[in-house]
Amino acid sequence: VGSPIAGRDQAQIEGLIGFFINILALRLDLSGAPHLEGLVGRVREVALEAYAHQHLPFERLVDELGVERNLSHTPIVQVLLQLLADPLEDLELSGLSLHRLSGEGQTAKYDLVVNGMETRQGLEVTWRYNRDLFDRSTIRRLARHFEALLEAAFEAPTAPLAELPLLGTAERHQLLEWNDTTSRLDGGCLHHLVEAQVRRSPDAVAVTFEEDRLTYAQLDARAASLAAALQDLGAGVGHRVGVLAERSLELVVALLGVMKSGAAYVPLDPDLPEARLLGMVEDADLTAVVFQDRHRDLLTELGGVAALCLEKVAEEGRAPRAWASPEDPAYMIFTSGSTGRPKGAVNRHSGIVNRLRWMLAHFDLRPEDRVLQKTPFSFDVSVWEFFWPLVSGARLVMARPGGHKDTAYLAEVIAREGVTTLHFVPSMLAVFLEEPAIRRLTTPRWVFASGEALTTDLERRFFETFPDLELHNLYGPTEAAVEVTWWACRSGSRRSSVPIGRPIANTRLEILDRSFHQVPIGVAGELHLGGVQVCNGYWGRPALTADRFVPDPRSPRPGARLYKTGDLTRFSPEGLVEFLGRTDHQVKVRGFRIELGEIEAALLGQEGVRETVVVALPGAGGDSQLVAYLVASGSTGRERVEGLRRALGTHLPEYMVPAAFVFLEAMPLTPSGKVDRRSLPDPEWSPGEEVAPRTPLEAALAELWRDVLEGVELGVTDNFFRVGGNSIRGAILVNRLQETLGETLHVVTIFDAPTIAQLADFLLARFPAAVARTWGEEALLPAGDGPGEAAAPEPEEAHGPIEAHAEEPGVPQPLSFAQERLWFIEQLEPGRSTYHIPAAFRVEGPLDVPALQRSAAEVVARHATLRTRFVARDGDPAQVIESFGGFPVP
Repeated sequence: VGSPIAGRDQAQIEGLIGFFINILALRLDLSGAPHLEGLVGRVREVALEAYAHQHLPFERLVDELGVERNLSHTPIVQVLLQLLADPLEDLELSGLSLHRLSGEGQTAKYDLVVNGMETRQGLEVTWRYNRDLFDRSTIRRLARHFEALLEAAFEAPTAPLAELPLLGTAERHQLLEWNDTTSRLDGGCLHHLVEAQVRRSPDAVAVTFEEDRLTYAQLDARAASLAAALQDLGAGVGHRVGVLAERSLELVVALLGVMKSGAAYVPLDPDLPEARLLGMVEDADLTAVVFQDRHRDLLTELGGVAALCLEKVAEEGRAPRAWASPEDPAYMIFTSGSTGRPKGAVNRHSGIVNRLRWMLAHFDLRPEDRVLQKTPFSFDVSVWEFFWPLVSGARLVMARPGGHKDTAYLAEVIAREGVTTLHFVPSMLAVFLEEPAIRRLTTPRWVFASGEALTTDLERRFFETFPDLELHNLYGPTEAAVEVTWWACRSGSRRSSVPIGRPIANTRLEILDRSFHQVPIGVAGELHLGGVQVCNGYWGRPALTADRFVPDPRSPRPGARLYKTGDLTRFSPEGLVEFLGRTDHQVKVRGFRIELGEIEAALLGQEGVRETVVVALPGAGGDSQLVAYLVASGSTGRERVEGLRRALGTHLPEYMVPAAFVFLEAMPLTPSGKVDRRSLPDPEWSPGEEVAPRTPLEAALAELWRDVLEGVELGVTDNFFRVGGNSIRGAILVNRLQETLGETLHVVTIFDAPTIAQLADFLLARFPAAVARTWGEEALLPAGDGPGEAAAPEPEEAHGPIEAHAEEPGVPQPLSFAQERLWFIEQLEPGRSTYHIPAAFRVEGPLDVPALQRSAAEVVARHATLRTRFVARDGDPAQVIESFGGFPVP
């Protein structure tokens, strides 16, 4: 936090008018959950230490710390907090009354400035903010949160600040309203819904696979026979049955039959590695396995569990005993674990039934609709692909094994079967949109996307390809019956990201901080899921279940739990949930804690970037370095990389800009269609060696840089701000270039072209004639030798208290550090009124104009700073104090 200090602790300057203010950068320690009284003590200690060093100019501090300059924000300090006392409000003179008028003409000099003003009525807090970062509604909410925190802290000064509420009553009610999703819960199990549809349309085709098909009645009969056979093996409520099968008619029979037996099905995808399947079988404690005959050998390797061959189960017409209830498990799907050991999420019938009933209510799936089942059944999205059509009377179309990876085949089966409804993981949707044959498709009505973040670029490409189709973005983990939020995407949307939307029926979204408190609207926190779809936990993993499924204090249901997703999200002001990344993708680079999802979001906002993954890897020197993997259209050369670096630099701190960019044709995917981070290729690290000047122009610029940087050794690819340059020296460099070339340049040039090589390219492109005139025609041509060795930089002298200098009108004098900063800002944006301090007074009564003129003239004559202007002397800034002969008052 920045705090301004007057800098008037010396007697000789107390009476002077002028700019002596310095900025103190205060690093406050909030560890250990301090209370208000304890924090005040910490702040006092930090402030006193800072006051003892108040004469160290802020710019010198920036230089010494080597902080990267960035046009998007001020270095070190982006938030300023100041307390002002006894302001001049009203003034009564002889026969005159002066009233100060409030105005909003000042410009925010930082991202956020919080001013506390002690008035007769109490403490008045004003907020000045960068409108590129905040809007008025956000600042108003922030002000309300600040007020609520202060009130709570004063009421309970010994309570930990982290435990104090930020939300006001209105905001709490708003969050409750957004989570008011209660709707009627119909009882029954998933297979009961299918059986009800069998009774409604027994002879309609339920499922097709290539040339084969089953009616609803045939499907139900086969599933019933399998269920009875499983019950003979001991399967029933509380048991788990493995299903080892490829996509086929038998697979659908198996899933339905297991649930009819009362057991929960456990997918055993034959495409998974044998060792992984073996671990799943052992962990799941299966009662039996149903399998396709072609996988008999694989079954043998998985152990001696009881087994039924799907092709050999006789259709005996026996009805299984009806045992299961809505609160019993319907299926258990394994998901990857951070330890490398998969964990099985046990989902109840009530959860998946709620999910399907919501789809039935919101989407008009009719008997003539065709739903393509292409998701591997070890991935939870497959559950609604299988059963949404079967509970609505539509037709389930099974893609052939492995067909979900073949976009040409998918286009062919969609056209042949008249598929109307599809699901894609965004990674696969991006590939599908590249398939030429999809342009001829006419039957699709809906496309659903989930499993990964849907980017705005992919959303745009989708509507460019399918302007008349609906695209729906869904979100949800395996631990909450597939999906719990929904957003209908819109063509031509100008949103910076695609939201995951609002909660579906009978679900609740809680965005909480580390202390388990609701975060305010617009503030990031971890998403917690509540409601009927939250699963029972992880099979056989009580400790992990207790860690990820926590008591739900706001649920009326006894024993209800919230699932901690690990996803970083926030509520938008309109009540939409925005996905920001993963909380467990935090890394440390150069001592800074970084959320990789933030970098990924910034990259996805760049033109042509379709997919991206950012990881932290050991660099050439062993330090952790950020690497960005991208799937992008357009060039992939050095110019593209530098363009991305510059673009990211406008949004992110320098330490969050990746050190390497790797362009891929496509992201490697796991069997479930998600990005396989372990298969990402290693980057080629740049050695970072000094590159000598390669052209006469680069040699001339290197000499100029050495002069400005006081002899620092550098190469043509070294960043100006990383070899000792700062904003002031950058302005000096640009001024000297202007004088040398005779052309107009701006300080922003050194930010846009911070290396000698980039600056040379810029000058050749913009001012070739001036370059040739200044350094000769050879400056436009390649040259060989670079300049010789540079002298070591001379150490700067430490700055102590301010020394007084006699006034010498008309004689250039060096600038103070504070003046240098003001001069630089003027060079960066000429004519800007950022540091103007306007004040307006209404005068009531007779005004003695000559007396006012004499008073103003006396003030200007007495204080030299009011007669000071800045000039450039050999490119260096200086101040000149002018004589004063008075001025008229209009």
